[in-house]
Amino acid sequence: MESVASRSDRRARAALSFRGKLLLAMMLVVVAVTATTLAVTSRSVERSYARVTRERFTAEADAFAALQEARVASARSRVLNLARSVRLVSRYLPSGDDELNE
Repeated sequence: MESVASRSDRRARAALSFRGKLLLAMMLVVVAVTATTLAVTSRSVERSYARVTRERFTAEADAFAALQEARVASARSRVLNLARSVRLVSRYLPSGDDELNE
């Protein structure tokens, strides 16, 4: 016959074994939920970063194009004013030509 002490030892081991299994199962659930949350959050951050980067690139490209157009417009205006300058035209035309008088 078994003694009362050996039965209680066996029950204690079985209880600890169940407690250990329960603790392990809970830890696995926590790890799985944490990993899933991190994966979803990572994907969300990656999409947001890609969108923000694309928007900033587009904005900077548009700003560059506008700046370049403003510079070209300024140069075009100055060249047209220079081309209309009578002094410049008379400087490069031969003195015998009467093109300015026509």
